[in-house]
Amino acid sequence: WGRRFDAIVVGSGNGGLAAATQLALIGKKVLMLEKHNIVGGFSTSFVRGRFEFEASLHELCDLGSKDCPGGIRKLFEELDVEVDWRRIDEAYRLIIPSEGLDVSLPFGLNEYCEAVEKAVPGSRPFVEKFIRLCEEITLTFDYIAQAKGIIDKKVLLSKYPNFVRTNAYSLEDVLNSLKMPKKAKDIISGYWCYIGLPTSRINFTLFAAMFYKFLITEAYIPKMRSTEFALALESRFRELGGIVELNSEVVKIFVENGLIIGVETKSGEQIATN
Repeated sequence: WGRRFDAIVVGSGNGGLAAATQLALIGKKVLMLEKHNIVGGFSTSFVRGRFEFEASLHELCDLGSKDCPGGIRKLFEELDVEVDWRRIDEAYRLIIPSEGLDVSLPFGLNEYCEAVEKAVPGSRPFVEKFIRLCEEITLTFDYIAQAKGIIDKKVLLSKYPNFVRTNAYSLEDVLNSLKMPKKAKDIISGYWCYIGLPTSRINFTLFAAMFYKFLITEAYIPKMRSTEFALALESRFRELGGIVELNSEVVKIFVENGLIIGVETKSGEQIATN
C-alpha cells in the first residue's frame, strides 16, 4: 500500500460531497476520488450555443426558509457552507390542452387544496385525504432515520400503518383507490417528471415524501445553478483538509474479513483505508 486515509469517498456527487465534508468536519483524514474532471455528479450544467442546461437538477425541496429550515438547509448550516438560494414563486403550472386544463399550483397545504378545488370543484376532500397520507409517509421516513435502521415493527404498524399498506403500490394505484376525480388526479400527478416515470410505475412512497416536502418547505434554486453548491461543498471540504483528486476512477475495492481495506485507481495506485 502507498498512501493511507481514514476514509475514501468514491464519487463526488451530492452524497459523496456531503459525506466527505461531514467526515472532514469531525477531523477525519479523507480522500475523495472522482473519475470526471469536475465535482458535482448530476449537480452540474453544460452549455449549448447561447443556452445553459442543468444536467438533472430542476429545483430543491426540503431546503426551507431561514425561519423554517428544512433538512438540506440544516445540513448546509452544519457544514458552514454558504449558497445564494433563490425561492421559486409557485410549485408548478400544469397545462393539458385536451382537458382544457391550465392551472398554477401554489406552495402551502391549504393554498394547494384551494387551488385544486377551484380547478376541479368538489375535489378538496380527496386532495386533503391524499395530503394526510403523504404526511404519514413523510413522518415514517423521519422515524426510520431517527431509529437508525433499527425499526420496531410494532411502532411501524401502530403509528404508521398506511406506510406499510401503500409501500408496494404505484402512485396511480393509490390515487385510484382514493377514487380521486380524474382532473384532480392529473393535477396531483404533475410532479411525475421529477422522477421521470409514468404514474403507473412511480413508487407511491417516494412520490409522497417528495410531494409533501415541496408543499411545506417550498422550492429553491441556487442563483448560479447547481454547480454553485457543488463547488461550495468542494471548497469547504478542501478548507477542512480534505483531498479531492479528479480524473481518478476507482476500479477495485479491496475487502478483507468483511472489512474494506483499500481501493485501486485506474492508474494502478493502491490506497489504504480503514
